[in-house]
Formats: sequence, C-alpha cells, structure tokens
Amino acid sequence: MKKPMQIKNSRDYREALARLDRLKPALDQASRSLEGAMNRASRTEAVKQYASRQMRVMPAMTEPEFDKIALQVAAEGEIPEALMDRLRKGAPPVSMTDSDHATMAEELNDAARSVELFKRAIQLMEREVLREKNLAIAQVWNAVRGERERIAQKIAGAAVELAAAVSEENAFVDALRADDEAIVKVIRPEPFPVALHSDSAVCRWVAAALGISEAAAHARMGNSAADAARIGKVQ
Repeated sequence: MKKPMQIKNSRDYREALARLDRLKPALDQASRSLEGAMNRASRTEAVKQYASRQMRVMPAMTEPEFDKIALQVAAEGEIPEALMDRLRKGAPPVSMTDSDHATMAEELNDAARSVELFKRAIQLMEREVLREKNLAIAQVWNAVRGERERIAQKIAGAAVELAAAVSEENAFVDALRADDEAIVKVIRPEPFPVALHSDSAVCRWVAAALGISEAAAHARMGNSAADAARIGKVQ
C-alpha cells in the first residue's frame, strides 16, 4: 500500500500553523509589557487614574476593519511601527499637561493596543489553522478513500462468510447439545462467542462498507448463516 499523504505535509496548513506559533510568543511579550506599564502607572497618581478610566486605545472602526488589521499583524508576526503610529494617531488623544505622565500613558496605551491586536490575530489564525487542517484532512481522505473502501469491502465479505461459518458451528454444537450438554463443555476451542448476523453493530458496519442498507446487510448475513446452518444439520 502506498503511504498516504500526511496532514502535516499540507503547505497551507504548515504555513498557517507557523504563523500561529510566531504570534503566541509575541502575545506573551506584549502581555509582559502591559503588565510592566501598569506597574509603572500605579506609582504615578495621575497616570493611575488615567488607566483606571479604561480609555479606548483603538481608533473607531468596525469589526471587519479591526480584523483586517489583525490579519496584517498575523501575516507579519509583529506590529509594524507605521501601523502602531497610525493607530496611535487615530485613537483618542492623551490629555495630560505633564509630558512624562503623557509618555507613560502613551506607553500604557501602546501596550494595550499590542495585546488587543495579538489576541485577535491569534483568534483569527486559530480559525485559519482549523480551516486548513480540515482541508488537509479532506485531501488525505480523498487520496486514500479508494483503498479504504477496498479493504472495508474485503472485511465485509469476510464477515458475511464468518457469519455463515459461525452458524454452521452453532448447528454442530446444537447437535452435540441434543445428545448431552456436558459434551459442549469440553469443546476446544469453545463455541464462537458472537452470532454475527444478529449483532446490530456488525450489521451496521457491513452495511456501510458495502454501501447497502442495514436491513439488507442483516438479510445478507442472515441468509448466508441460514444456508450454513442447514449444511451443518445435514452433515
């Protein structure tokens, strides 16, 4: 059997996964920067009060517009300074008379923007990774489907034959049992433990493998078993 294509060999899936892997450390770094900026802000009352008001740090935009920016970040794996500068200029201005306080507030806002962007970029890339993985799975399945169907049909045929053989055995055991139950206890190997033609799970599997209804599979296995049972009784 030819070795099937592996999901990880899908170029688009690998590339999406690589972009996602680059974003996660970037979010960790941005989160640490935000934590540091919050700690510095807490030591200055004016900046602390500014931070506590939960100021909007992004320009007014629709969700699709924000997603477009987040996808740009996902593609580049970072937030370009030109993009950050554009977001900074479009956001509500920091109104502080003290320049040092204003700088601290801007640093806080930049860190918050970065966290927001990386979080959304990761969410979008997780969707993309899942989509590409599903496409890769479908591609792999299409490549191996014919071989799988061939093997399943072979197993189904063997199951029908086994059901017949088990019924033949049942007829044989019943004949011995009619003489004396004690004889059955010494049979080795012991009688086969499953009557396949009456096992609903087996009938469902055979039906799926042969592309027929469960009732048809049950009938096919039952007819085969009945024929074998008659042979067993004749013998």
